[in-house]
Amino acid sequence: MVDVYSKPEPHRSAGAFLEGVKNHGGDPLSPTMFPVVPPPEIGKLISANLEEGTDAKPMTDPDLDLRGFGYVGSGIFVFLGALLLIFGNSKGAPMLGLGIFGFLCLVLTKQKEIRGRTCTFVGLEGIARFFVPLLPDGGERKELLLFRDAKDLRTNDVQHFENLSYRGTSFRHEWKDAAGTTCFLIEGIFGQPQMPPKSSDPYLFAISSEAAWTLFKISRVKDDLNNNGFVQFDIEGGNWIRLGVDEVELSSRNNPVRVKPNEIGVFQIRDGIVTIKARESRIADLGDRAASFLWSFFGNKSISVKERLPFGYEVRFSFRYSELANARAFLHLFEQLTGIKPTG
Repeated sequence: MVDVYSKPEPHRSAGAFLEGVKNHGGDPLSPTMFPVVPPPEIGKLISANLEEGTDAKPMTDPDLDLRGFGYVGSGIFVFLGALLLIFGNSKGAPMLGLGIFGFLCLVLTKQKEIRGRTCTFVGLEGIARFFVPLLPDGGERKELLLFRDAKDLRTNDVQHFENLSYRGTSFRHEWKDAAGTTCFLIEGIFGQPQMPPKSSDPYLFAISSEAAWTLFKISRVKDDLNNNGFVQFDIEGGNWIRLGVDEVELSSRNNPVRVKPNEIGVFQIRDGIVTIKARESRIADLGDRAASFLWSFFGNKSISVKERLPFGYEVRFSFRYSELANARAFLHLFEQLTGIKPTG
């Protein structure tokens, strides 16, 4: 990801690059309004959007130096003013007030708000976000994610209610690389009762980006399936699920459970929790019933094992949807390999 400020350069018209492209909500857009050209690295363009608004510009080194002097000066005024008041000198009151006022001004202006336009692009190979200020000396911010540089995407959409009334939906879509470093982040909150998000809402940028990422990921996990016989989807906490042609393997704290597709009785997503229940299953590499009994007590509680038959077990595996990496790709491949769709 690139995230730098630089002096804006004259931009070519983006009209020729955006002909026939719709916004993230699927509606027509006006290509000639875009001040920037979509980066070619993200591949064939799927959607784009332009939004007027503000952006917080990080302080430069000179700004930070001046703020440091400001804090010191305000502190001196507060100290001297308080000292004078303690010794009965009324001149300390305005000095104390001036120091407090200066300190509050510094706190409330930690970032510079600048007006401009945010342009977002979604392609088959990546996504990009530009902030182009209206004033020529504001600088331009560019964020670019090439899907090949990321490993996982995790999403977390939460609906908020107050007194049974819907108050909005917060969302967070975060891509990370193999080292666990955040590559790109789309987050925010939207929503009014009975109203979908506006076409310019960042939530639709997140949804369109997730759809493009899922297509990209599916095309690559199929290679893993052909080469390794399974595709692994990681879950936070060191857990994972492996999907194979005729087997699903669930692991918590390196305690794997293998089930056949015809043994899965429940595959459910409800209130943000994914649950998989197997009618009967074999415990992999654990041996007899005594081992499974101990495992059910000392293993991760996201998996519970109960003895059901002399040579069979009931398995329940559950986790938060937001903990699952590449969830959309997982759901697609799970249905494709097992023929099972999740219930609500």
